[in-house]
Amino acid sequence: MKCTGIKEAFEMIELCKQYDLKVFLGCMAESSCGTSAMAQLMSCADYVDLDAPHLLKNDPFSGLSYKDGNVVLSDSAGIGANTKLF
Repeated sequence: MKCTGIKEAFEMIELCKQYDLKVFLGCMAESSCGTSAMAQLMSCADYVDLDAPHLLKNDPFSGLSYKDGNVVLSDSAGIGANTKLF
């Protein structure tokens, strides 16, 4: 969310790797839509904390799930997020 998109986040990750910096993917108050987007970059990160959907009372999306402390990506197309509104 803070770097404007997946492409920009990936560019930041590449720069960090050039300088041997660790990469942490975190979130604040994103819905499952935002965290599903970020989760696409998990394989590039050293640390991942994508629990924001658990902090929302009414998350309007589904996408990620969690099993045994691991983030599990959806099989849906794109970033894997779907609206719960329809």
